[in-house]
Amino acid sequence: MNTKYRADIDGLRALAILLVIAFHASSYRAPGGFIGVDIFFVISGFLISSIIFKHLDKGTFSYADFYARRIKRIFPALLLLLITAWALGYWFLFIYEFEQLGKHIASGIAFVANITLWQEAGYFDNSAESKPLLHLWSLGVEEQFYIVYPLLVAALWRYKTKLIGLIIGLAALSFALNVYWVQTQAVESAFYLPFSRFWEMMVGSYLAYYTLYKNPHYTSRIWLNNIRAMLGLGLILFGFVWINPEIGFPGWWAIFPVLGAALLLMSPQSWINQQVFSRKPMVWIGLISYPLYLWHWLLLSLAYILGLDSGVQRLVAVGISFALAWLTYYFIESHVRYRKGFTVHALIVLSLVLLGLGLLSTQGKIIPKHDSPLIRKAATAIEDWAYPDNLDNVNINGEPVYIKRGSAKAVLFFGDSHIEQYAPRIVQLIDAQPEKMKTAVFATIGACPPMPKVFREHLKRCTPEFKKNIMDYAFSEGVDAVVIGGRWELYLDEKNPYQETFKSFYVMDNGQKKYLYQVGVKEAKEALKSMLTELVAHKKVYLVLDNPDIGQSDPKAFLAKQRFAKVEQAPKESVPYSSRQKKLHDEMKQMAEKLGVVVIDPIPHFCSNQQCRAFLDDGSSIYKDSNHIRASYVRQYVDYIDITVKD
Repeated sequence: MNTKYRADIDGLRALAILLVIAFHASSYRAPGGFIGVDIFFVISGFLISSIIFKHLDKGTFSYADFYARRIKRIFPALLLLLITAWALGYWFLFIYEFEQLGKHIASGIAFVANITLWQEAGYFDNSAESKPLLHLWSLGVEEQFYIVYPLLVAALWRYKTKLIGLIIGLAALSFALNVYWVQTQAVESAFYLPFSRFWEMMVGSYLAYYTLYKNPHYTSRIWLNNIRAMLGLGLILFGFVWINPEIGFPGWWAIFPVLGAALLLMSPQSWINQQVFSRKPMVWIGLISYPLYLWHWLLLSLAYILGLDSGVQRLVAVGISFALAWLTYYFIESHVRYRKGFTVHALIVLSLVLLGLGLLSTQGKIIPKHDSPLIRKAATAIEDWAYPDNLDNVNINGEPVYIKRGSAKAVLFFGDSHIEQYAPRIVQLIDAQPEKMKTAVFATIGACPPMPKVFREHLKRCTPEFKKNIMDYAFSEGVDAVVIGGRWELYLDEKNPYQETFKSFYVMDNGQKKYLYQVGVKEAKEALKSMLTELVAHKKVYLVLDNPDIGQSDPKAFLAKQRFAKVEQAPKESVPYSSRQKKLHDEMKQMAEKLGVVVIDPIPHFCSNQQCRAFLDDGSSIYKDSNHIRASYVRQYVDYIDITVKD
């Protein structure tokens, strides 16, 4: 069998990493570039399976040798990256950022970064750009595969026919799970968890088996090579153009990069493989693709965190990552990978040291250089969120909701995160006097407009079915009252300052999407009025108006000022009450009061003389960000919501 070096595979690696870098450097211009990771998965399955098959055929396969090679291949560049990330984090990051970095370092060392990121995913998860080690999720998936896969292959090697059948069967199950999770809105699970990704490496594995044992001569047919290669490259380019982060990936869409990569691997003699992928520039990029993958995201993420993320600055970061990748490959990887002796043991010891460093950092045992009482106060506010803490998860009409049990009567809280923010106060009231407080049921989805027919693009669970099921429950006998609230300015003011977000909202009218920014918000307001009219005829209804938006007076903006120039005085400024928000509130009050709906207005609590408080007297922020009230403040001070659960 033929396992000689193929330059075109390094060229295919180059294509994969260039797609990924294009996406990370400018997701707007290259929205499908992340499919490069799927190409890497197929290549990995093909090459490593070929090596395993070769040694099993010769009777020289050893688990210890296999994992030693993996350590020498993966650890040198990875450990260098993690050491650098920790050092830069210690110098530049705030305490809450540094603690998360420590967690990601520990997860990266243990190759469970994908599990950690999956657990973090949620409405208040910080942006991908602010996680310098986000890209280690793919290493986690890959190494989890190689913990199980060699054991399976070695155990069944004597039954080759059954083995390949098992590989095909497991790949089919993995692919089916991926599609199921995407179709049931569990996209994060499909993206990060290994079980829905293993099929991509198994495609490469099957291709390695087929190449080595089934048809060793098929690669010599030039015309067939050319057809396959053109089709393969076409599938990858199609995926690059049409796939985007909002489409529900992997799912069925992952077929395009995976099949495209497989077809190119099957076509070593094609013109594309020989004249494009085997050229020296592509081969050179392919050779440094692994350290390049590691370095480029760390630098782009840190540039974003430090506010150095203009187009030119991102290009500079990419250029530096190429230089670091070359240095890493030629001066570290190339030496360590083929060195004998205690190299593996040294790498393991160093990885354990880094694991400890990461754990100590995430537990706050190591404090970053950039720290002060004011910074800690702001960082504490940012993390101060308590939904759905101390609530039980139940299923109502097929929808997962959260509940806090009090008296026999129930009150339904229907809305977005601006209703969720009141949960700490509600929980505290019910815990103190459960027999005197109604049972609270929270049916909420962050950024999902609490109105029928109004939805947000690509927002999981924010569907017509969800809203119908919740409204059916609202009219049921056990519900005594309904509380409706949301970030109304975001949905009902066509001139709001959040235009990019606003463009994702639409009214569904007879199966047609009418985007709010195109047709205005009149239909959305009518949908809200219609829902309130129907509800108030049967239930007690509360309409919670929104709290003030404090804009750049939020704790994150305060920390941004601290990044390079230390501010010694605690902020105490107030913010003007938005005339735009006042106009919308007056309109909503008038409509609700005519219908007999009880209006709960937070503005008098926060504002006087057209100025709204953003901080307490000691400089502590009332908010966790520009528009959400922090949990500790809600729990202690926000009594205007109490009326909703008092029996």
